[in-house]
Amino acid sequence: MRCLASSPEPVTELTNATLAHALQMSEAQVQESRTGLRGALFDVLDRVRLVLAYAADPQSVASFDATLPDVPAEGDITSALTPWQDMLPVQPADLVLRCKELPSLADLRDDLALDLASFNAVLREAAPPRPPVRYPDRHERAIEQYIDSHQSVITDRLREAFLPVARAGGALAPYASARSLDGLTPDPAWLDEYADPPQEAVAARVSQWLADRGARTDLSVPAMLPELSELRSRNASALDRVVQAADTRVRAWTRARGAAVPEGWNAPVVAARAALEQSCLADFFELADDELLDLIADALSWPGGMPVTLDLPLLGLEQADLLSPAEVASAERIRRRHERTHLDVDGHEVPVADEHDLRKLADAIAAGLTDNFLGQTGKSPLAEVTTPNPAPSGSYSGGVTVARAPQPSSEQRTAIGLIGEVAAKAWLERHYENVEWVSGYRNIVLGHGFCSYTFFEQCPHRMACAKCDFCTPKDSSKALLLEAKDNLQKMLVAVPLTDDERADVDDGRAALDQLLERLADVPTPAGSTPRQIGVPAAATLLPIVDVQQGPPAGQRGPSCQMPMTLPAGSRMVAIQRFPSG
Repeated sequence: MRCLASSPEPVTELTNATLAHALQMSEAQVQESRTGLRGALFDVLDRVRLVLAYAADPQSVASFDATLPDVPAEGDITSALTPWQDMLPVQPADLVLRCKELPSLADLRDDLALDLASFNAVLREAAPPRPPVRYPDRHERAIEQYIDSHQSVITDRLREAFLPVARAGGALAPYASARSLDGLTPDPAWLDEYADPPQEAVAARVSQWLADRGARTDLSVPAMLPELSELRSRNASALDRVVQAADTRVRAWTRARGAAVPEGWNAPVVAARAALEQSCLADFFELADDELLDLIADALSWPGGMPVTLDLPLLGLEQADLLSPAEVASAERIRRRHERTHLDVDGHEVPVADEHDLRKLADAIAAGLTDNFLGQTGKSPLAEVTTPNPAPSGSYSGGVTVARAPQPSSEQRTAIGLIGEVAAKAWLERHYENVEWVSGYRNIVLGHGFCSYTFFEQCPHRMACAKCDFCTPKDSSKALLLEAKDNLQKMLVAVPLTDDERADVDDGRAALDQLLERLADVPTPAGSTPRQIGVPAAATLLPIVDVQQGPPAGQRGPSCQMPMTLPAGSRMVAIQRFPSG
């Protein structure tokens, strides 16, 4: 019977559909099997007996069975019902036909319009007893339809009942539960009494539910409170106004004191409206600004030490301290950029926005390296690592959930890598000879070109800055410049950027274009400049060297070099050609 227990609906009768679901067969196969086991009219005869017991009495069923042959046919059943034809809901032949064609007892009861309570009494007294016929879906639908037509009045009765609690500042969780109509369900006693509960029974059920919550049960009297939707709309508008005023003051107050704005103010309107809905106060009366401000302060984490008020003098602010939403957004972008382009190094905030900042950082790190650090051997003792015992399968070991730390920005990652390489370079130079710095960080410190400024020693940077007009790029850096420009283009397409970040990328692309343009005037090994031979700034020259016209072994014929152009990013190759034969 495990298959029957998995049926999606409670089993009240072993119909063909129920058995088909349990046995994973078609209904036609079930009907064929039942017919073969019990005879074609077994189920029909069983249903006829139940209807006869309902229409007459159990003794009539015994008399009916006594007149039937051992293997009755349809005509025999019809003839045996003749003495009770005036008591039956339909004529005997029609009854036999319906008992044969209708799929279940519930359908038969509906079709014959039998009283549900009386028919269920017959089912309980039958031998063997049968499960009662019930209609829980109809009962749910009756309750839902009644609620739909009386929703606003039911809510008004609840608001009136909980109004004193709201005015006293009491807990409104019971009101929130009642507002959701928790517990307003069909009466279980209806299952054996009604197929479709009458309107009076449903109204009585709703009235009892309201009375249990201390509310009036008369749904015909007008409400004592303002219309709910209008009241909620006015409170929501007032809340938005107070949130906007509080937001400008919180940001001005924290900005003046160098404090951080609590995270709850990232989307204050959304959080404040959720808090207002959860409080349920907007359902009862119009809330004053002070009440709304207290609600906002609790929901959005008011800054520590800041008075909970909108009064500027009490906050130590002036009207000029308040910023418009556009100004707040601009200040927030500046703050985020500052956080992204600064790094805490040994307790000091260091800018890492550009190469100039990184060079100063490299100098500071190099100057701060101690002999203790540089004198280390570089060897570290290894300790044995013990493997923890695995937890048993399915067990929970407890522990603490740790929030993921914020990730450093790309500027900060570059600075961290540079710090490591400066320290590593200094250590290597202390312990080894001929140390050569070949990573990309080298170019940040040493530059990509030459400085053509006449008074170089007076320049505060003392190196070739990529954005400086006096920077002359090295031809060997051209591939790096093209790759950098290509990466910036990919960033514009693939990465969502703020306006400030996009402006920085465009600025970088312009600087790279300027450097590439200057390379057009740098002579090639053949003596001509790319501009003179018509090579675009973004193209790469391909030297073809040692084109041999003679024997390949030991003899060298005439050679030539020819400038050719390749797309940006192509690699330099040497091609040597030998004559055949």
